[in-house]
Amino acid sequence: MLKRRRQAQSEDAVIETNVRKMLAAGVIKEGDGAWGFPVVLVKKKDGEVRFCVDYRALNKVTRKDVYPLPRIDETPEALGGALLFSTLDLKAGYWQIKMAAKDQEKTAFTTKQGLYEFVRMPFGLTNAPLDISAHDE
Repeated sequence: MLKRRRQAQSEDAVIETNVRKMLAAGVIKEGDGAWGFPVVLVKKKDGEVRFCVDYRALNKVTRKDVYPLPRIDETPEALGGALLFSTLDLKAGYWQIKMAAKDQEKTAFTTKQGLYEFVRMPFGLTNAPLDISAHDE
């Protein structure tokens, strides 16, 4: 378990609000495992703050999955003469994929309120983009 970072009181309020929302949405649950990573708040261009977990230590020991990501120059061939197209914008796309029960404790993060684990895939895991691409096919 990594040490929880010290945050300003205003940052603690942002973290607590995000945790409450994720609990209500069923994205996280209370944890009790041996893993735990620090929360980092990242300021976005528009001034909003993004809730992130620093998974660098976990990513260093994670076996990287190999999955061929699609190439943009091959996409028109795959569309074959289609005339109608649609798009789907997945809000919080990573959260659309359920975490395997055996891996949930590895996604734990620490706050002043306690330890929480993701039950839906969080942003920041080394294999997350590959899992989403594989899941889409």
